[in-house]
Amino acid sequence: MNKYIRLTSVKIKNIKNVKYGKIDLPVENNVDKNGLSNVFGIYGPNGSGKTALITAIDMLKKVVSGQNPNTFGMVKYINNIADNALISCTFTCFDDANNYSFGYDLSLTKSTIFNPQTGNDEYRISIEGETLTYLGSIYEKSQKKFLSVNLSNELSKTSILPAKYYENFFAKSQETESFYNAKFSSTSFVFSLPMLNYLKQHTEFAIFVEMLIEFKKFMTVNLFVIDQGHNNDVFLNVNYRTVHDDSITQMKTSLINYRTVIPTTDFTDYERSIEAANLLLSALVPGIQIKINKSTIIDTLISNNIRAKSFELVSIRSGNVLPLSLESNGIKSLFSIASLLVTAYNDEAITIVIDEFDSGVFEYLLGSILDIYKESGRGLFIFTSHNLRPLEILGKNNIYFTIEQDEEDKNRFVKFPYLQQGSNLRNQYFRTLFLSSVGDEFAYNVKKGDIRKAFFKAIKVYTNEEKGSATNM
Repeated sequence: MNKYIRLTSVKIKNIKNVKYGKIDLPVENNVDKNGLSNVFGIYGPNGSGKTALITAIDMLKKVVSGQNPNTFGMVKYINNIADNALISCTFTCFDDANNYSFGYDLSLTKSTIFNPQTGNDEYRISIEGETLTYLGSIYEKSQKKFLSVNLSNELSKTSILPAKYYENFFAKSQETESFYNAKFSSTSFVFSLPMLNYLKQHTEFAIFVEMLIEFKKFMTVNLFVIDQGHNNDVFLNVNYRTVHDDSITQMKTSLINYRTVIPTTDFTDYERSIEAANLLLSALVPGIQIKINKSTIIDTLISNNIRAKSFELVSIRSGNVLPLSLESNGIKSLFSIASLLVTAYNDEAITIVIDEFDSGVFEYLLGSILDIYKESGRGLFIFTSHNLRPLEILGKNNIYFTIEQDEEDKNRFVKFPYLQQGSNLRNQYFRTLFLSSVGDEFAYNVKKGDIRKAFFKAIKVYTNEEKGSATNM
């Protein structure tokens, strides 16, 4: 068995409109009557916090990968009535010898800085603290904080615990510089190269260094976070993996205004990803194929004078050729995730997280994909959806629902608490949404009468605005 990392839980605080939320993701050897626990859905009404969890996983991925969250405007994702946020996860490393579990906590803080160019205060996000906790192996249940870093603006107020292991960390100027770089560039200190180099110098840290490297590799290469909602008529993201000299990397290409541009060195891997995607796509939509229009390939240069190829993607059905940008959003959505689904289905090291998995996808196809993946998919698959068909496919052990959050420490994501023998989860959830008693945490307090009144009231507002503007002319 190859060594690989598997997420086992994700917890968030003050991300978007979620004060607190946590989901547990049982490892693959937890099997129930519905199949392997390798696929999990998150359900709830619009604006109830589903995407907040996906956003948090994406933030975690970027920070562990060494990126600055300010580059992506992530400060706006911290709840506007809070100054701090927390993203935590637990993960297990599986290998032939042993299975080790760890926890990683990322504390973020929101502050304002003066921008002399604009003359205004601007929000920025900083990494306030990071903690790596050893949770034990299959042979032990001990928990031990291996590395806890509290980053203060002042070096003297910074703490790295346990102190006896790290008391000499700042003895060298390189480590001191790495601290300031992490603090003021909002990048990870725990996963920084100086920290890894420091740990490598001490044999007692061997297993922890290995886990840090494996987890960073997982976040950088094997975790894919997809936002289907951003795909539209002239824009499409396609994620794929490249292999160069035994080095695996994660790539993303975009179709913008009809054309796609990728580095020349990745062209062969991109063609393979299209070939893999077509095998699944043609099984879902018989007769369709997505191809590179060879006559449109142009050699060009992108940033840093990297050679690249620009080309047009087309869909072919029954001999008819159509630019992919003009295809239905459903076809584009399926194509954008098809190669990743194929990869995750066959590789336990891959995790894919897809927001709005049902975007433009026919209900029958959605159910068929999940039914097959549930039975034998090897990689972890997490998704959000509004379509309720998966509730009939996966069962309650693999579905989380959003609920009302009237207390700060109340979990926004829960499993369905009750289900009668032989009951259909979809029907039961739907019934609970609209027929539950007042105050039920699953209740969806939307009434048809209120919607009907809104239609009538809205036209009156519109009419009054029209009259007012006519009077003022």
